[in-house]
Amino acid sequence: MWDGCIGGAFALSLLQAAPARVASAVLQQSIGLSPDNRSVFYALFDDWAQELARDRPELPAAAWASFREHMYGGEFVFSVERAALRACSSCRSAMTSITRAASRARSPRSRRRRR
Repeated sequence: MWDGCIGGAFALSLLQAAPARVASAVLQQSIGLSPDNRSVFYALFDDWAQELARDRPELPAAAWASFREHMYGGEFVFSVERAALRACSSCRSAMTSITRAASRARSPRSRRRRR
């Protein structure tokens, strides 16, 4: 599997949910938490949700807030906790990024070779 940006977080979720179905994963410039970027993700989401909410008035503000928290409220790569990633036996590799949203700090910590 080859994923970039938010796809890396989704790939790690798939590795956690169905590890036998994934032989390996390459995460290209994957998003993740760094000391200064959670507010960036929240702002991007809020702008997107505000625009979309105009066409979806039936959705309460609490639904948007819950969705935002599920997407960007995690402590590492947003979708998978560190412990789950450590337990993953699938081979994975990560390519670093230079953007604020896709933190370099995440990539080296998500590498693991199959034993």
